[in-house]
Amino acid sequence: MKAGLEGGKRAAGLLKQAVEEELRSSPPALAHHIQVVIRVYANMKGLAKTYKDAEILPQLASLDEFVRGFNMGDPMCDYIDAGNGKECSDEKIKGTQYIAQSSHANTHLSKAMFRHDLADMHCQQILFGGSADNGYARLLGPYNEDDAVRSRITLLEGPPFARELAAIKDRYHTASFDKVFRSQMLVITPRRATVSLPTPPRTPSADYAMAAAQVPTGPSSSSSSKAHNLAITKQPTTAATVLLNKSGERVDSPLSYTSKDFLAMKGRRLCNQFYLLGKCSYLEKFGNCQHQHSAKLSNKQLVALRAVARLTLCQDGRACKDSECLCGHQ
Repeated sequence: MKAGLEGGKRAAGLLKQAVEEELRSSPPALAHHIQVVIRVYANMKGLAKTYKDAEILPQLASLDEFVRGFNMGDPMCDYIDAGNGKECSDEKIKGTQYIAQSSHANTHLSKAMFRHDLADMHCQQILFGGSADNGYARLLGPYNEDDAVRSRITLLEGPPFARELAAIKDRYHTASFDKVFRSQMLVITPRRATVSLPTPPRTPSADYAMAAAQVPTGPSSSSSSKAHNLAITKQPTTAATVLLNKSGERVDSPLSYTSKDFLAMKGRRLCNQFYLLGKCSYLEKFGNCQHQHSAKLSNKQLVALRAVARLTLCQDGRACKDSECLCGHQ
């Protein structure tokens, strides 16, 4: 990838050579004249950013040179931009005699196209690369007990098989092309968000105090034992303030946001940790996160995103004292 145009040409040649060697060495041996067709489908824009963030490529345009070289390297090898979005690749997959797909492309094959390839009488073997994505386990699921079908599928391993794929991989023939694919996930050094975050008030806001005062506390109310505890105290922590009622139970700070902003944030795949805490545990632990980190959000949007995060209830409930917990506690 770093070698640009020449690296692309070399990658195509090495990949095709690896496929041909695999087909010759694995029973049943296939005829020498069998044609190998290689299709790689990727979200080029997203992939370029990932390589740049991982400090492998110096700039986003560097990936274009590699892809140009890959497509020039062999007439039957194509590296295709499937569009910006993981579903786009589903529409691009067509019936091919052989598929060798790079695991870093983060592409999702549709079951319909996969079945189409299996039904093709000219398709002798499918070499299928997608080891890091659990979604492929569900694609392969219907064929796990079908010996005839499984004999025509080889699973390529680049990064280690994801958990669900690891559970079924022994039912299939597997192969690793060490001269072509990475053996580990890309590692991206996380950068702290440079956004201004609204912080919980040190004392209850007027609106919140008014709401607390209006909670019915008469003897006929079954909630009276909890309602009168809405007087807020604060407990200092190492990073932020956790609001507690006088019984020591956690209370979420009040938020002010519009329903329009709330629905807009709810419909986006944003990383709550990244935007609200300035860090992402998935990037730190695994070098990859499936949620977006690149959008620029206003303070109003950040408040709405915090409200969306609270839709997930904290397992510790009101006993939670974690100042970085973004879940709901009420």
